[in-house]
Amino acid sequence: MDQISQAKIGDGLFFYVSKKGLAGYFLVASEAYKDSRHLWPDRTYPYRIKIKDVKILMRPILFSEFKGKICNKANGNPISDGASLLGKSMIPISSKDAEYLLQLMGLSCQNN
Repeated sequence: MDQISQAKIGDGLFFYVSKKGLAGYFLVASEAYKDSRHLWPDRTYPYRIKIKDVKILMRPILFSEFKGKICNKANGNPISDGASLLGKSMIPISSKDAEYLLQLMGLSCQNN
């Protein structure tokens, strides 16, 4: 499968919208599965997960607010520019960095 298969039930995932910012957070509610139904006009995106406890921000958190303050857990490099995010469907971050982002969003681990 692709990167989505790394997500495990109960994992928290942040939703980043290019050129807008951090737009939401949700919990993984299923193992990864394949589905060939078209959801988007540009591609099939066959690898999927079910999600729950979705939190969508009315105003996304701008990239500049967390630029360089969190790191890619896979390589230890700070996420300091948009190129750090381009072409990546998922980037692992530490629990500490996740809590930092949840606080920026007005959430916490207790109420996510």
